[in-house]
Amino acid sequence: MANVTVTQKHILTVGLTKYLTGNTISSAIDADWTAKVDPATRKQFNNVGFDIDPNDFPESLRDLRQTLHSQEWDGVLIGWCTRGYAERTELFEQVMNVCVDETTRGAKGSRARLIFSTGPTNLAETTLRSFPVLG
Repeated sequence: MANVTVTQKHILTVGLTKYLTGNTISSAIDADWTAKVDPATRKQFNNVGFDIDPNDFPESLRDLRQTLHSQEWDGVLIGWCTRGYAERTELFEQVMNVCVDETTRGAKGSRARLIFSTGPTNLAETTLRSFPVLG
């Protein structure tokens, strides 16, 4: 049986966790993946967190644009707290516009999948739903 080489998927998770709770989105990613996903599957993903700061939103959007442009992303996960509230609609729209703009400019013409969680405790499931693992 031949060994199958699995290419690591690069996922950027954009959220308001730090603004809302004081903890970074990266800590929420780590906690969720550690609790729910086996180590072999975790190795197939490079999950990077990006904290949006609505108090310095123009700077956050610039930083998000730079982060998205810094490498090829397979997926961009937009957190529930960014999109699930009417009072954050404008924030969500602007984040989405930056994500769409930057993920369609990939060096290889690739386009990252835009995926959406329903809360900070289903980040792993959201990613695995969109990027099923082999094995």
